[in-house]
Amino acid sequence: MVDLATGAVEVISPPHPDWQCRTMPAWRSSSELSFAALGNSGHPEWMLWSKAAGVRLLSGKWPAKATTDWLKKEQPANPGSEPMPKPVHQ
Repeated sequence: MVDLATGAVEVISPPHPDWQCRTMPAWRSSSELSFAALGNSGHPEWMLWSKAAGVRLLSGKWPAKATTDWLKKEQPANPGSEPMPKPVHQ
C-alpha cells in the first residue's frame, strides 16, 4: 500500500511466488481494501485491510470451494513441452 501524500509504503500481503491472482483488489470504503491472498491455511482467502485494524480474514468460515478459483498456482515451465509456432508465409 502506498500513501500518495507521503510516499510511505506498507506491505499488506507477502509475495506468493508462482501464484497468479484472478481477482482485482477492491476498495470497500476510502480506508478499507479487500483482496485475495494465500491465508495461513495455504489456500486462497478473502482479506480486508484497513490502516486502523491491519489485515483481517473475512472468508474463514466460508467453504473452501468458494475461494478456490481466486488464486491459481502457475505450473513451472517445462522447456520443449510446448509446440513450436507455425511459420507465417507471406
